[in-house]
Amino acid sequence: MELEPGDVHEDEAARRLAAALGAPGLEATSPVQSQARLVARRRGLVRVRGDVVDSINSLGSVSVFTLMDGQAVGEGEEVAGCKVTPVAVPGRLIERAEQLCRERGPVIELLSFRPLKTFVVATERLKPKARELFRSAVTAKLGWYGADLLEVR
Repeated sequence: MELEPGDVHEDEAARRLAAALGAPGLEATSPVQSQARLVARRRGLVRVRGDVVDSINSLGSVSVFTLMDGQAVGEGEEVAGCKVTPVAVPGRLIERAEQLCRERGPVIELLSFRPLKTFVVATERLKPKARELFRSAVTAKLGWYGADLLEVR
């Protein structure tokens, strides 16, 4: 298939769109069947500008899909993706999507967790063994987010 002058192949369009959507901490994968993904390179909190995603999706011929705004992710997790439907799209369409990302972005961010010092107040009277199991579980959960459990009372 020959492209018309000014058209962009679906894989190149997906690559460009993924690059425009991304931010530090996110890595765009190479397009496969006109679809590129953004993957988290570290743990963090995903922030999504849904209004910009909607604007891009309203352009036609391209689709952006993301995790929900405010979701915690681990390293290697897929955060977003973009798909180009036709085999070729007008270059001006991709340029408009890139412009929206520049002007109204960042569209998708990965915020680092802040290291917090945490105290827990247990309102139930726990026996020593149950308290230690509770402490161990809470320490592991908070640790995933980079927080330290200082004490359980």
